[in-house]
Amino acid sequence: MKLEDEILALYDDAQLYDDQNADVTEDLEFWAEIAQRYSKPPLPIIELGAGTGRVSLSLADLGYPVQGIDLSNDMLNLARKKAADMTPADHGSLEFVLGDVRTYQPETKVPLVLFPYNSLSHLVTNEDLDRCLQNIHSMLEPGGRFVFSVFVPLPHFLVRDPEALFPVGTFRDSFSGKIIDVFESMNYNKWTQVNAITWYFFREGSDEPHVRTLSLRMFYPQDIEYLLKVNGFTLEQRFGDFDFSLPDADSVVQAIIAQRNE
Repeated sequence: MKLEDEILALYDDAQLYDDQNADVTEDLEFWAEIAQRYSKPPLPIIELGAGTGRVSLSLADLGYPVQGIDLSNDMLNLARKKAADMTPADHGSLEFVLGDVRTYQPETKVPLVLFPYNSLSHLVTNEDLDRCLQNIHSMLEPGGRFVFSVFVPLPHFLVRDPEALFPVGTFRDSFSGKIIDVFESMNYNKWTQVNAITWYFFREGSDEPHVRTLSLRMFYPQDIEYLLKVNGFTLEQRFGDFDFSLPDADSVVQAIIAQRNE
């Protein structure tokens, strides 16, 4: 299956995705601080993989001009609907644009490109990664920043029984009010560094789960440094959490600030 087809199939229910991630807020202050450090209004901040607008809307609400890019028009339509509910006087310019992270180019070079919430991990092949990173390099002005977050590969997760189901979380369906319990199975390929994951959404009152599959590339720390280097970036800073703390043995996230080489 092509990358774009897998992503569109995974995110074909925008409201389900939005409900599932409604309480994800722990990284928003991080992106706000990054925007304060590196954005240059009126030039827009580019958010790749904007989805239903969680990060873009938060930054626009703080007054930053933002352009959110996503491959799914269904996701973007929900983001646009949420943006329409904001009071225009209270936020910066905000635009959601259909586009592929491997090819999309803004009208002008920008100082800051964001790729939050592990979304880079959808690019599982070296070819797609290089195309994406080279495209981001072209988006940025010389010295501009590319800031993103990905998982830290955790061995005890990657060796779990592929036949077993493990709990992920619980959320409420905004339409019906019913509770949805999410479980997952995973099968990690150590040669490709790709984790094949299946999500099972068990809706209250139904015995049959809603099933979604996805593939996520696991990035080991030295992989990140090398991928950035060969695509024209310098790894400027790496954090182990969204509070700007340095990586340690308990870190589960890599938050990376990379600078485009001159």
